Amino acid sequence: MLRLLPHGLDFVLEALCATWRECVSLRRRTDVPIIFDELATDDASIVQLVAEDAAEGIGLKISKNGGLTRGRRHRDIRVAAGHTVSVQETTGSDIAFAAIVHLGHTVPERYLRCVLESRDIVSLKKGRRSLRRP
Repeated sequence: MLRLLPHGLDFVLEALCATWRECVSLRRRTDVPIIFDELATDDASIVQLVAEDAAEGIGLKISKNGGLTRGRRHRDIRVAAGHTVSVQETTGSDIAFAAIVHLGHTVPERYLRCVLESRDIVSLKKGRRSLRRP
């Protein structure tokens, strides 16, 4: 299927396989850029990603990567390797959005793929409580 895509599309594959091995195998068979996310969430896997030339970038989800401090370190490793970074968060709160905007602002423009706002794709439900009056 990937071979049927027109050449020159601004297109990446993200979170495409269930395992590291499957992603690396596909990486070797296609020239479509690959972005890792949940498969690379700690320092060791980020370094391994660079060492194996397993992807062109990372979907950096702050909470999945251990918070802002670790997220900054992962950003630094990826940028030093010349790879792209998409700054994301899985929750849709205003606080999470502020964090991804600020972290995204620190990624040099040529390495920033996107800042993904998820506030509109997360629905909030509020439960109702009944209060008893004495």
